Amino acid sequence: MNNITSAQIWREIEHNLFAVLGMVTARGEARTVGIVYIVHDCKLYIGTEKTAWKARHLAQNDHVS
Repeated sequence: MNNITSAQIWREIEHNLFAVLGMVTARGEARTVGIVYIVHDCKLYIGTEKTAWKARHLAQNDHVS
């Protein structure tokens, strides 16, 4: 079995700029959103308008996949 390190995972994430996040709405409904991001110090910084649904949701609920 290959053991993949977190450093290897972060390197792969850094080589991309688009991802899909899965969330749950306040009504318990599943929802996905596309994001454009950059990585700095193992943190994702998402590019979006502050008033967008995904930005408001992420600010209130960090449970995403």
